[in-house]
Order: sequence, then structure tokens, then C-alpha cells
Amino acid sequence: MVSAQAASIFTLSMVYPASGDGSMASSLLSRVAKEVNAKGREAVLQKVWALDTLNRVNDKGKSVGVLLGRILNMFQDKKEISIFDDEKFSELEKLLNSLAESVSILLYRCNEKVVVPKLTQEMSRLSR
Repeated sequence: MVSAQAASIFTLSMVYPASGDGSMASSLLSRVAKEVNAKGREAVLQKVWALDTLNRVNDKGKSVGVLLGRILNMFQDKKEISIFDDEKFSELEKLLNSLAESVSILLYRCNEKVVVPKLTQEMSRLSR
């Protein structure tokens, strides 16, 4: 039961899809994590992933939209960029960390309002 597990930066979009732009950021961060896990130092960030995420963001002028715009600027005319590119790693890392920070308050709310009640309900059911 996914909704009875604590939400993380990578799972917020699955546990609490109604979290708006935070859900979009979570989805992109999850995709980046899967890419790094699968390919290690050869991992790339696809421009289409960032564009798709930005297109689904409701308020492009707020934190998530601004950060995605800055990430997209890193691509210039490329379709993908190396996540661990020595020249861009520091900048991309800062932007992805900022994106994760923008999700953190939503994680707290999700765990408090969605996950804890589900766990309480499930524990009650199991203790019968």
C-alpha cells in the first residue's frame, strides 16, 4: 500500500499527486534518480523531461517553475546533458537540490495529512 509508506522527495508524486507543482518536481527528481541508479556516471538529463515537467507546472513564476527554467537554460541547443558533467555538475546539483528543497514542506504536509492517517488506519485494522 503505497499511501501507507512515508513519502519522500522521490515518491511524493505517487503518494500525494494532488500536491501541485511539488508533485511535478518530485516526478522529475525521481526520474533523475532512476537514471543515475541505472547508468551511474553515464546518466543524462533529457531536455524533454524538463520541458514536460515545466509544461505541467501551474505557476511558472514560482519556485518550481523558475528552477525548471534555469535547468532548461543549461541545455542550450542540446537534447540531453550529462548529470555528472564536470563543467555543469555544480550548477545542476545546486538547482536539483533547490528543487528538492521546494518539495520539502509538501512532504511534511503529505506525511502528516495522508500517510499518518493511513498508517493509523492500517495499524488499527491489523491489530484486530
